[in-house]
Amino acid sequence: MIEDPRVATSYAVQAVLIFDHLHFAANMNAAKKPTQLVLQKPIAMSKAKAAWFAQYYEKNSQLMRDRELFSH
Repeated sequence: MIEDPRVATSYAVQAVLIFDHLHFAANMNAAKKPTQLVLQKPIAMSKAKAAWFAQYYEKNSQLMRDRELFSH
């Protein structure tokens, strides 16, 4: 059991980094061509109705809870 909060935080950050890396690698492998993965354009340029991050601010959604949990 890890009792030092700094050590626990370090392990948690590393776990999230590894998860993000593996998620990105899986998406790259799933894409037929690497050029299929592109950054989304800003709303003003793409004329999208909602920003890519809007789902993280939907009230009582899992993504909102995750954002709030990991932002502290």
